[in-house]
Amino acid sequence: MVGYLDRAVADGNDREARWYMLMAALEGGMSIHMGLGPVHVLGHVFADSPIHHGALIAASMPPVVRFYQARGDDALNGKLEALGYANDDLDALADYAMNVHFNATAPIRPSHAEYRDILAETLG
Repeated sequence: MVGYLDRAVADGNDREARWYMLMAALEGGMSIHMGLGPVHVLGHVFADSPIHHGALIAASMPPVVRFYQARGDDALNGKLEALGYANDDLDALADYAMNVHFNATAPIRPSHAEYRDILAETLG
């Protein structure tokens, strides 16, 4: 989406940029209705802070997921698999994660083993 926002704003006839913005909006809306509504609610609760909305959403997600899990709701477990994500090669995924450029700005960079653990938890 980031690569298309400026294009879509600059030229309303750029159909490719508009398609990617449409998909970003659709996927964002779908995520709200996948059982994580409280995550988005907290993003709005803290909206008066100088922190970016996406960062607020990301920071709110773990406590909300723990809230669901503490109440015995297994609906979030295995969501990636349910959505059709079938890659469970944790070592290969952790190798990939180690080389993603976003690690450069992470306040704490996970080790390979830590990424493997994070991935295992993410995949359910």
